[in-house]
Amino acid sequence: MTEQITENNTVFTRGYFHSFNYNGKAMGPWLSIIVLQFDGDKKIIKQSDWINYTPRKEFLGGPNMNQQLVDIVQ
Repeated sequence: MTEQITENNTVFTRGYFHSFNYNGKAMGPWLSIIVLQFDGDKKIIKQSDWINYTPRKEFLGGPNMNQQLVDIVQ
């Protein structure tokens, strides 16, 4: 987690998943944002996750938007 913002009944959490190996392939690091919405009883009523998967070419094609993370954490 690198940043967390609370606004009314919504919490935005920004961060990243560390690199790992899966089936012999290097995966990550991946940028992520998690948005949680709470009701009046402080129970989660909605969760939305955004994860920028790489290697991107294996999922959607296009450039690796996580390269800035690779440069920082490795």
